[in-house]
Amino acid sequence: MRALILHTTDRNSKNFAEAMVNELSKQNCRAEAIATDQAGSSPVTTAQYQVVCVMSAFQGFWKPQLPAELDALLRRCSRLEGKKGVAFVTAKLGSGKALKVLMARMEQQGMIVEDFAAVRGANEAPALVKRITKLVPDGPGT
Repeated sequence: MRALILHTTDRNSKNFAEAMVNELSKQNCRAEAIATDQAGSSPVTTAQYQVVCVMSAFQGFWKPQLPAELDALLRRCSRLEGKKGVAFVTAKLGSGKALKVLMARMEQQGMIVEDFAAVRGANEAPALVKRITKLVPDGPGT
């Protein structure tokens, strides 16, 4: 399985993305992480990935706001139509609403959101990787 992890530039998201890449590699999966500040202005192709994970921080409680850089990164990604997606947000007050907003943005780009979670830290990566590897029928190593 090949997975792409798109994440925002805050410290928690970076740590979580690194932990996910490490855990996926332990499961014989190929994974790559791209931060919102790394992608530049060139298009990001997702053709070679079976799963695209998006990790984001957010602000606000009643009406959660996702970072504008994440929207720009999602718009620059090509070949997302029909791709399996996984949405993650930082766990805090209002994370349920933030997950709904993130999943709606991902679905606007054509992704099929198969799983989602509010994440407290990088220590949750092993359990989440097990859930992600079950999404692809071929499993780890493909």
